[in-house]
Amino acid sequence: MLNIKNENEEIYREYSYNSQIVELETKIQSKSNCKSLIKELADNHYKEGNYHRALSCYLKLLSFEPQNARVWNKLAVVFLRLEDYKTAMELSRIAHRLINKEMGK
Repeated sequence: MLNIKNENEEIYREYSYNSQIVELETKIQSKSNCKSLIKELADNHYKEGNYHRALSCYLKLLSFEPQNARVWNKLAVVFLRLEDYKTAMELSRIAHRLINKEMGK
């Protein structure tokens, strides 16, 4: 389990009911730079509707791969779910530019 302060314990319990999420968080703690586990955790948080936690994980992925268009796109979708349409549009444009760059356009 993640180390948490007492005042955040109740909030953490709200999201820790999914055993798959707890297992992934534990694995990530033991392997600090495991990108595939962080991606899987982000996707699980997203599926569970924990958009702020998914956002945190996707941002962590960007620190490993800042040119990854798929991660930028996933961030855009998270911001859509959070109803921050302006940010979602900007992130979508970044993803689009990166995809065009990959395709040599």
